[in-house]
Amino acid sequence: RLHLAEPLFRTAWSLIASTLLTALLGLGFWTLAARIYPVDVVGRDSALIASMTAISLLCQLNLNNVIIRFLPQVHHRIGLRVLNAYGASAGLSLLLGLAFVLIAPSLDSKFAFLRSESITATVLVLAVAGWSIFTLEDAVLTSLGFATWLPIENGLFSAAKLLLLPLAFLFARGHGVFIAWVMPLLIVVP
Repeated sequence: RLHLAEPLFRTAWSLIASTLLTALLGLGFWTLAARIYPVDVVGRDSALIASMTAISLLCQLNLNNVIIRFLPQVHHRIGLRVLNAYGASAGLSLLLGLAFVLIAPSLDSKFAFLRSESITATVLVLAVAGWSIFTLEDAVLTSLGFATWLPIENGLFSAAKLLLLPLAFLFARGHGVFIAWVMPLLIVVP
C-alpha cells in the first residue's frame, strides 16, 4: 500500500499494466484475425492500420512529451490547452491522412483500392485523427495524475477490437480487420 500510495509508482504500475493488457489482447486480436479472415484481407488491413499509426505519429507533433512535461504546471485553462493540442494534432492528421489517400495509390498499386473505395478512404482519414487524439489522451491522463485509468481505457479499447473482429467479419468482410480496429475509437476518444 505504501508503495502504491506514491504517485510516481502508481503511475508506473498503471503504465505497465496498460502495456501488458494491450499486448496480450493485441496478440489475441491478430491471432483471431489470422484465423477467421483471408490472408489478403489481414495483409491489406494491417497495412492500413500501420499507415494510420505512422501518419498519426507524425501528426502528434511530439505533443505527448510536451503535455507530460508542461501540463502538470498549468493551473488555469487546462481544458482549453488540452483541446488546442488535440485540435492541432487532429487537424494535421486530417490533412496528412487526406494526402495519403490521394497520393499512396499512385506510389504503390497495393493501395489502389483507396481510389475506388471512398468509404474506406474516408474512414482512414478520420481514423488517423481519432488515433492521434486517442494516443494524446494517455499523456493527458498521465500528466493530470489519472494514469490509473489507462489500463481501463486501453484495455476496453483492445477488448472492443477483439470482440468486434467476428462481427466485422459478418458486416464488413473486405476490411473487417481495419473496421474492428478503428470502431472502438468512436467510444474511447469521447
